[in-house]
Amino acid sequence: MISFTPRAFFLVIAAACCQILSIWYFPRWVAAAAVGLAVALLALDILISKARIEIRREIPIRFELGKSAGVALFIINKSPFPLKITAEDCPPDIVKPEPRRFSGKVPAAGEFRNDYNIVPMRRGAFDFGETYIRYICRLGLVRKKIVISQPDTIRVFPNLDDFRKFQLFSRSSHFLMHGMKPARLLGRGMVFESLRDYQPDDDFSQIDWKATARLGKPISRNFEAEKNQNVILMLDTGRLMTAQVDGIAKLDYAIRTALALGAVCASNGDNTGLLSFDRAVTNYIPPAKGKQHFVRIMDALYKLAPSESDTDYASAFGHLLRTRPRRSLIVIFTDLIDVDASESLIKYLGALYPRHARLCVALKDSGVEDQAGVYPANETDFFRKSVAMTLQEKRALVFARLRGKGVGIVEARPENLSVELVEKYLELKYARFF
Repeated sequence: MISFTPRAFFLVIAAACCQILSIWYFPRWVAAAAVGLAVALLALDILISKARIEIRREIPIRFELGKSAGVALFIINKSPFPLKITAEDCPPDIVKPEPRRFSGKVPAAGEFRNDYNIVPMRRGAFDFGETYIRYICRLGLVRKKIVISQPDTIRVFPNLDDFRKFQLFSRSSHFLMHGMKPARLLGRGMVFESLRDYQPDDDFSQIDWKATARLGKPISRNFEAEKNQNVILMLDTGRLMTAQVDGIAKLDYAIRTALALGAVCASNGDNTGLLSFDRAVTNYIPPAKGKQHFVRIMDALYKLAPSESDTDYASAFGHLLRTRPRRSLIVIFTDLIDVDASESLIKYLGALYPRHARLCVALKDSGVEDQAGVYPANETDFFRKSVAMTLQEKRALVFARLRGKGVGIVEARPENLSVELVEKYLELKYARFF
């Protein structure tokens, strides 16, 4: 595609002026020569300025959901003359890009680099679109547009911030972070581990009286939590989990939290399993441990996509019971609306008692919670606040029914969900609830 620059516009104006002035002052041939010269210059600029341009992108090996990552676009000029360019890159439409239009001068047989950031808002593999480049020809009269297709693929993984965070803190043997209480997390397990000298703050029940009598000084017993326990992560991928909070689907927050819990389970020597479902079971990975097993779970979560189908809890729990796992902690990530919509979930979670411990994990909708706390300034605000409070009340009734069945509840905003779930898991583990 070709367009003309302001310089070409003035050239045409000059030729037109010569044509007009030739009526009174110039011979006709002078005007014709001016017009011919203008046309010849325009044609010459088009013919001698065919540029050879290539592009190259440098992108990270993988992107993480909701995290900014850099893209470097290189414009490579293989022509023997410099180019003044304006370019626009087209990242996948699932990202929030910074402005990616830019201008610059590319030297002859050189390259020009532009950096910009993108924030992926969906998981999966996506291709870049075409890159549009306009350059000004050598005489500065014509601007040409070319389109270059370089379909680089970005792979968007779940957000791994919480996973890394808990993995780091588990290696350093403590979880004193973000308000997590050591009294709840560092409780004594029930499996004997070793003996040590008595400390003034030890409980008397920790004293080993036989070792104390034998050594002539107070000796305490060290306990640790039981290992090789089962934790099964059940992820609802149905229609309700497609709802977004702060621009990201609830399912993606659930995956982020599940990965964080999986990291803590691995550090505590427990077996982790995965079951995802909507109207049918889409993935089942039996509980196990080890690096390769966890990589398998991460790969399954990367490929997990939300569905527009309604959730069938009967199918999911039926599959779980048919596998006959030994006593486990069942952690189900789902969304709750009201008692009627959650009747099936309440029924099947209740049926797992007393064989399994159960946790229901639900994400608070920040928008609903904020709206419920707003002081209404007008009728619209009052109506919105009323709707938000009604939604919260219906949800609270579901939680009350679940608690009545002995089901643990973890409900929090996205930024706190992983911390609160890990706290609850450790609390149950050290209290030998599973």
